[in-house]
Amino acid sequence: MSTAKITSVSVFLMGVIFLSANGLLNLTSFGPSLAQSEPKPGELYIPPTTKVLDSDSRAALQSFGKDGSLVFSHSNDLLASLAVGDVVVSEPAAAAPNGLLRKVVSTQTKGREFLVVTTNAALWHAVPQGHLMSLVSWIQKIS
Repeated sequence: MSTAKITSVSVFLMGVIFLSANGLLNLTSFGPSLAQSEPKPGELYIPPTTKVLDSDSRAALQSFGKDGSLVFSHSNDLLASLAVGDVVVSEPAAAAPNGLLRKVVSTQTKGREFLVVTTNAALWHAVPQGHLMSLVSWIQKIS
């Protein structure tokens, strides 16, 4: 799969996760199983372990280290709820200009700062079930 397609799929899924986490997308419209603990095969399922950073958390993100560490200036309810194995997803932020798709390894409070150690995550960690359909339009420039 080309880099452009991977980027498009990543952006689309991050958008779905962001919209659903902020109540802007009613996931029950994709099927009744989303309100249940066991989704039906093929229906969109975003588990509660997928955490989308809200605007406060993105603003608090001070750095995203090459080692996968996320340093926040302070904690909040969302950050405090992070647990080992959760998947952190974010749209681009100042400290993470390409967004985030990371799996939590550990969390720690250091004074006022909140540190989250992460490792790479795959899209299927954040959205383990569902169908993705994409329409790609190719526009050829005619000289």
